[in-house]
Amino acid sequence: AGTTNINAQLFNMYVLKLAGFCALPTLTSVVPSDQTVCEGETVTLAINGNLNGANTWAIHAGDCNGTPVVTTSSSEAVFSPVGGVTYFIRGQGGCVTAGTTGCTEINLTTNVNYLMNENATICPGESYTFPDGSSQVITEGLSYESELQSIAGCDSLVITTIDVESLPTEIEITDSSIVILDYNAKAGVDIQWINCNTNQPIEGETGPEFLFSGVGSFAVILTNGNCSTTSDCFIVAGISHSGLKWVEVYPNPFTNALNLSHVEHGARIELFSIDGRLVFQTTYDGETIVFSNQTGFVSGIYTIKISTSTGSTFRKVLKQ
Repeated sequence: AGTTNINAQLFNMYVLKLAGFCALPTLTSVVPSDQTVCEGETVTLAINGNLNGANTWAIHAGDCNGTPVVTTSSSEAVFSPVGGVTYFIRGQGGCVTAGTTGCTEINLTTNVNYLMNENATICPGESYTFPDGSSQVITEGLSYESELQSIAGCDSLVITTIDVESLPTEIEITDSSIVILDYNAKAGVDIQWINCNTNQPIEGETGPEFLFSGVGSFAVILTNGNCSTTSDCFIVAGISHSGLKWVEVYPNPFTNALNLSHVEHGARIELFSIDGRLVFQTTYDGETIVFSNQTGFVSGIYTIKISTSTGSTFRKVLKQ
């Protein structure tokens, strides 16, 4: 009896086709394996219905026009949906022509995978915290990727590009000045020279070259926007005048006494510690300069300044 009924249905369909009729597909339900997925994941659709006069089930994106995303003649369709797109299904092909069959929306939500870009500008040596919670001390520009998950549980990628404010870094000391060599390449940088002994700015000294006239310890503060850095202190021994170029100081290293040659009587003798502090002074009388009774005169590098009627000169000496 079952076989007779099937044969009868097939015969009726054949008769209808011969008579110019077409049996349209009937869709009972379409159920995705997951109703909410992330972009790039695979979804399997369970299709319940009959194709009848159609050849395939067609899955369309956005509407039922155009080329389908996937087609199948079975009760399953497998595809990877795109985030934010609505999908539809209908039977097509065979005797079924466009517009004669319904277009059914599939109950499927596809969440997008986010790709975001962010930019930040920081000062050299500052610490920066990235979207994934990690932190780094940044000294030069870089690009960093933070792999995250959205509220929907989908992959998200944040690319952070870090730019570091530029400040001069090449500083040179000469016989008479301290020079910022790469200043011209760093437009917009403000300069202030300071006295390291007092930690105070030197009035009027805001250029890339600082001319010193005596013993001292100096540094430069460089500022670019919100960024500021202070150089190391430079210990200088002043300017040597050509009239005193034959001056000799010996022995060097010394223990408690120094001898001078080619120095006129009455010259003022001053001794400075490495940090520019005056620790001893006297008037030269042609005799050996003895430091044995000098309080706090410890081993180290010192600068001796010899001032005469023709100018001043400086020499570095080492006390053992």
